[in-house]
Amino acid sequence: MSAAGLHNIHFNALKHHLGAIGNFIATCPVAELSQHLKVLGNSQMDLYLGHLQIAEIGQETLDALWERDINTLPEYARWLDQEEGYQSLTLSDQSTWILRMGQEETGKYIHLHPGRYSPHSVRVKATVLKTAIALASYYKHGLIKEIDLQALNQVRAAVVELPPIKDLSESRHILTIMELVTGSW
Repeated sequence: MSAAGLHNIHFNALKHHLGAIGNFIATCPVAELSQHLKVLGNSQMDLYLGHLQIAEIGQETLDALWERDINTLPEYARWLDQEEGYQSLTLSDQSTWILRMGQEETGKYIHLHPGRYSPHSVRVKATVLKTAIALASYYKHGLIKEIDLQALNQVRAAVVELPPIKDLSESRHILTIMELVTGSW
């Protein structure tokens, strides 16, 4: 069995990496937003805000595994079983990452995501992240001119299929996350 490589890592960058979200907003056709945002699900997640690029996160994770003599799927599975199916690693920027069993059948058996409340991350609800990404995309592509209650509810209805918000004070977290994702351009 060959040693684990970057191709064995399952990392959903749209859910967990601020830089990837900025790139997504800049490049995703608005007509495809709704479909792509479905991958975010409906729960909460941790979004990495740090400076490490996706490839660096992957490589540092592999390096940490190799240092522990974890080179194959069976070794990885045994290591996870030592801690009830998951393990955590701290990367060079002191961010904490959770490793779980991924999709063995696709070969992406190293499931990786930021740890809950890890340094350089923020906990966010999926509906908030979806709305913030869609709102930022509409704004970036000139489909809305300003961020106000009407624009927010237009995007929530059209892209995210969520009910309207009654006033902007209810959307503080959405606007905070939108500031984060727009700052990543």
